[in-house]
Amino acid sequence: MADRESRCTALVFGPDRPPEFLGPCRVLWRPIMEPAPVEGVAEALLELSSWADSVVFTSPRAPRFLLIDAEGKNLVDRLIDFMHRVRVYVIGPKTRDVVRNLFGVEPSMPERYRGVDLAKYIVSHGARRVIGVRSPDALRDLVRVLVENGIGYVEVYSYIISVCEECIEAIKEEEADYLVVTSPMMARILASHGITGKFIAIGPTTAETLIGYGIRPICVASLYSLEGVAECLSKVEGGV
Repeated sequence: MADRESRCTALVFGPDRPPEFLGPCRVLWRPIMEPAPVEGVAEALLELSSWADSVVFTSPRAPRFLLIDAEGKNLVDRLIDFMHRVRVYVIGPKTRDVVRNLFGVEPSMPERYRGVDLAKYIVSHGARRVIGVRSPDALRDLVRVLVENGIGYVEVYSYIISVCEECIEAIKEEEADYLVVTSPMMARILASHGITGKFIAIGPTTAETLIGYGIRPICVASLYSLEGVAECLSKVEGGV
């Protein structure tokens, strides 16, 4: 891959190392966020086990950090048993696959990958008491729709995100053809720091967040994944 020619460059900001190329573009990885686990989340979740009929995950990091905490507290067996006794809901295929692999359950997932759509999907399945395992920085649309529909909702946090301010300032000096935005939170951070350029959004919620800041992405991935971003970059570059 080292001698592969690229037609463009794309900045990627997430904490997970991306591939070397996305479509025709060489990736410049500049992580600006660092996730960290919240201790005690597994105990907090299991304390609610007799109350809840459903659990919801909205990112792949949430179940990973939940399991890490459970491993440190010798609670893995209890956690997995609980996951098999409730209905598990997720948003997006990546989160679905992580939950499936970690807990051995088949989660339910709506066709559209937005918080509002997930909430409506949960309501339509008759859930009454839901635990959200998320980050405190997650979008609140999911919560709002659930509460409006009379669903009992409690949130536990499995991880928090810290922002590298120096990294963001350094990005302002970068020269790249495209900026890849892979979450609404990332969109908020970049937009609020005045980062400009040609934005590629990983999905509609991320795109809506950018638009809320007056930034219109030049392409929105249809697959809501880095593979979808690669397709976007191929499209805007005129095909490969």
